[in-house]
Amino acid sequence: MTIPTLVEPIPGGFRASTGGPLVLTADGPTADAAVDAVQHLVNDRLSGGAVIRPVQVPATPRPPLPPHVWADFAAAIRQYREEREAEELAAEAAGQSGGT
Repeated sequence: MTIPTLVEPIPGGFRASTGGPLVLTADGPTADAAVDAVQHLVNDRLSGGAVIRPVQVPATPRPPLPPHVWADFAAAIRQYREEREAEELAAEAAGQSGGT
């Protein structure tokens, strides 16, 4: 397993940082030294009993919404659009009659 490691310059050297599952940061005078320091931190965690294990995540973590929910949602959108369109038409009509 490889863990992506961000290496960036900092005043006086470099900083190497990892994300999850091991959130670690180490500094060093060179980029390689910073990465080596992170490797030592990983080794220390693992030698202390920590284990990195994969967890399977289903493609769809929750069941899809039932069709009637989508139908209600679509109906609400249609109603909202109709109301806004009616308001816009009323505002245009009021603007046209008020200016003449």
